[in-house]
Amino acid sequence: MRYQEGQPISVGFICRNKAKEIRKIIPQLAAGTVRPDRVVLCDDLSDDGSPEVFEKLCQAHGLEYRLLSLPVDGPRFRINSLRNAAIRASLDGLVVLLDADLVPARTCLEAHRRMHLNHPGEKLVTTGPRLEFASMSGEGPVNFLWGFESVGQVSGSDGPKLPNWQVTPGSMMGMTQRAVEAVGWFDQGYDGFYGYDDVDFMIRADMQGFEFRGDWEAHVIHIPHPRSQIHADSSRNAERFFSKWGMQVTYPEVIRNMGRKPWNEAYKDLLAGRNPNTVISELPLDGVSGKLMLRVLARKAGRKLKSYLGARAG
Repeated sequence: MRYQEGQPISVGFICRNKAKEIRKIIPQLAAGTVRPDRVVLCDDLSDDGSPEVFEKLCQAHGLEYRLLSLPVDGPRFRINSLRNAAIRASLDGLVVLLDADLVPARTCLEAHRRMHLNHPGEKLVTTGPRLEFASMSGEGPVNFLWGFESVGQVSGSDGPKLPNWQVTPGSMMGMTQRAVEAVGWFDQGYDGFYGYDDVDFMIRADMQGFEFRGDWEAHVIHIPHPRSQIHADSSRNAERFFSKWGMQVTYPEVIRNMGRKPWNEAYKDLLAGRNPNTVISELPLDGVSGKLMLRVLARKAGRKLKSYLGARAG
């Protein structure tokens, strides 16, 4: 289950209509300090040419690749199924799983590999900060102050693991294929709406003793986009999550007042005399679920569930 020196590194992307983003992501991935041994795109019936763009760019940059598509039946953008399929199609080694709108740092794969090689145990999930382009073009200024996601995902190699209120996101994680199998894959009982499945996965990983670590050099830069209507209602996922764990998820108090807007939008608010910080109570449920670095506010769910309110921080 532990990643070993010399084992392959795969990158798995999940995708729906990300042709524009893929044009920026694949060249950056190919120019990294460590190149992947395989790149997988698991596509959900994109109609903007995403698979063709991916294939052409992988060939142009000499990247070994696999292209998958979900069956036409069933709900669209079933994120958990996309993630599982991308991991299964990866080589037996380290898999870095990313959304197809995240541009990896040139050092991203090298940092994930280093964290795994330096970790003394077998059970590890790695991540890095998520930054944000200021515009949907994926060019120009990069925001380093978008809430907690750009500062809360770094841990010292010899220091404590990421705080227990943080949850490594499925959209930007590094694990071995065998470790994912040991945790039990992403629960495909969650429907196609966004959220909860990666929190569910990380709870199970934590229960099995996995540690979560992050490195600045593993950062990614998100290309912003309009909110998808297919992610508009996570109520069914919330119900499933509660039925499994007896709790809901929310941000911790420590980040309630951090900015939840890109810097350029916050700047406009400041000029207009508005408060750019939106407290958690003002956000819809799906706006706070399934996001990275969430705190689990737990009701006790029997002996299996550890407290996520500081028991391991002491």
